[in-house]
Amino acid sequence: MICDDKQILLGAISRIREFMRENLKLTLHPKKIRLQPASKGFSFLGAYIYPNYLKLGKRIERNFRECVFKPNTSKGKQAQMVQSYLGLLKHF
Repeated sequence: MICDDKQILLGAISRIREFMRENLKLTLHPKKIRLQPASKGFSFLGAYIYPNYLKLGKRIERNFRECVFKPNTSKGKQAQMVQSYLGLLKHF
């Protein structure tokens, strides 16, 4: 969740925790909740999301470089892998 008001976020955490416990029989891990300025960005699905831009995650970048510079022995498989990464990179 992203919000300018810290008190709203703190209230939302308690409501989310209660909803999860009552309806889903789940709990939030207490050490995996962080409040930080949005300007620092956050990691989500292989990307770092900042207020004005997206940045590719290091693992995806490393895997793409490996795909290009250490090609698969099967040319068809290699072409599929490169096209898959290029499709992903269009979002960045």
